[in-house]
Parts: sequence; structure tokens; C-alpha cells
Amino acid sequence: MDLEKAISMIPICTGKKDSAEFINACEIAIKEVVDADKPVLLKIITSKLTGNALEVTKYRELDTWAAIKSILEGAFEQKISERALSAALSAARMTEGESVTKFAARIEELYYKICEASTVGLTKPEALTLKNSWRRQAMNAFMTGLPEHLYTVLKSRNPESLEQCFKVAVDEDLEYRSRLEMRKMQGNVQNHNIQAGSSNAEKQQTDNNKNMFNRGGNNGRNNNFNYANRYDNNNRNGY
Repeated sequence: MDLEKAISMIPICTGKKDSAEFINACEIAIKEVVDADKPVLLKIITSKLTGNALEVTKYRELDTWAAIKSILEGAFEQKISERALSAALSAARMTEGESVTKFAARIEELYYKICEASTVGLTKPEALTLKNSWRRQAMNAFMTGLPEHLYTVLKSRNPESLEQCFKVAVDEDLEYRSRLEMRKMQGNVQNHNIQAGSSNAEKQQTDNNKNMFNRGGNNGRNNNFNYANRYDNNNRNGY
């Protein structure tokens, strides 16, 4: 990911219920940029801290992302038990009006929180095993929380990782929405053609009526003219 795109991902953080979103966005950006761009990105991240977030960080050492993240989590992140996080993950469903991208971010956030809560005091191999288990559960929760048409696609694709699961769902959702938009446009064109055809038919009927009226009027005038001629001739001949 180039630096400009990474910078565009970083939202403002006020410390008022937006720290989790800020941390998630920064995590992705930090992971995706090359090492040479990270110092610049770190400065951008610190410049996005305002309000309460700025208050808790302005007198602290912010030379690494890990330091910034730790301060924000300590100040604003609510400590939730592993059981509560697991229940939230299992019950997660994509809500009306929520994009696939936002739902994926919500699942990913729950996954990281569960991993953090459940791996305290474990060795690295133990923590890795547990994280892999939670990752599989996060994949399942994400898939089952999607609308039926997206769930069916993911089930058939059988993605091997959480990241791939997110990507397939986002791509398929974009394609699905494109198809809906195309059908809508085609429907509008068909309606326009039907209306245009109806207008042409009405116009043709009006023209036909006018022609019939004109023919009728001319015939009437011709008949009257012929009758008048016959009447004059009869008078002249003494009838």
C-alpha cells in the first residue's frame, strides 16, 4: 500500500467511542506500508489525536505505534471478559445499512480483543494455537452473519483465511450491487421504451382520428356540392 492511501485510512480520534475504530485503521495502515514510510505515517497518526485522545497522549513518548496503541487502549478501551467477547462474536450479524467492509472490521475487532483477553500468560506456541482457533471461529461468525446470498458464495469458495474470507465477501458484494444497479438501469430503459411506445400509439390514433374526420368532412362537402349541382340542373331543365 502506498503512503498516500495509508494516510487516507486514518480517521480522527477524539477518545469518545472512536478509539477502537482508530486503532484498527492504524493497525492496517502500519502493517501495509513499507518500513521507510512508517515514520511519516506515525506523525500523521499522532496528528489525528484530538480531544481526550490528545489529552492522554500529549505528555507521553509517542515514538512507536505500539506506544500510542497501548496508551489509547489503557485510557479508553473497556475491559471485557473472554466469555462476553466470545458471545458477542457468535451473535454477530450484519445489520441493515451496514456495509460488508464495516461488518468485517467489527468481526476483526472482536477477534483481536478475544485473542488479547485469552492469551495473557501463555507461551508463544500456546498463544498461537489459541489464536488460530479463534480465527476459525471468527471466520465462521463472519460467514454466518452475512446475508444469505453472500454466505452461499463464501461457503462454495471455502476461503482458507480470515483475510481471504473478508476479501471474497467484499468483492462479491460489489459485484452483487453492480448487478442490481444494472438491472435497475435496464428496467428504467424498458419502462422508457414502453412509455415511448404508448405515446407513439396514442399519437398515431390521434392522427388516424384526424384523417377520418377530414375524409368525412370532405365527403360531406362533396355530397352537398353534387346535390346542389343536380338541383340547379333540374331547375334549368324545368323539373
